[in-house]
Amino acid sequence: EVDGAIVMLQEAADQGHIKAAEFVGCIYHWGQGVAVDYSRAMAAYKVAAEGGHALCQWEVGTMYYNGRGVDVDYAQARAWIENAAAQDDPEAVGQLGTMYGEGK
Repeated sequence: EVDGAIVMLQEAADQGHIKAAEFVGCIYHWGQGVAVDYSRAMAAYKVAAEGGHALCQWEVGTMYYNGRGVDVDYAQARAWIENAAAQDDPEAVGQLGTMYGEGK
């Protein structure tokens, strides 16, 4: 059952459905019913982030910051986290403060 649900969510995410992309990102990021796969999580989160989803913008930023599924890239991390912070995402606002404090 879980496999079928993931397939359907992935198909919706591939068509640009923002909420489905968020769910797929979470599934692979946290290994919910599947093995953790940061590359797949990043790809899914990016779909939602590019659609303006603040939480996913923060997730993409933190994945760049921590090098999960991608190489560490502080400029990309900052850009994505700034987008989320501009929407008053509390996690992003806090992370942005940390990054500024670290000079990143």
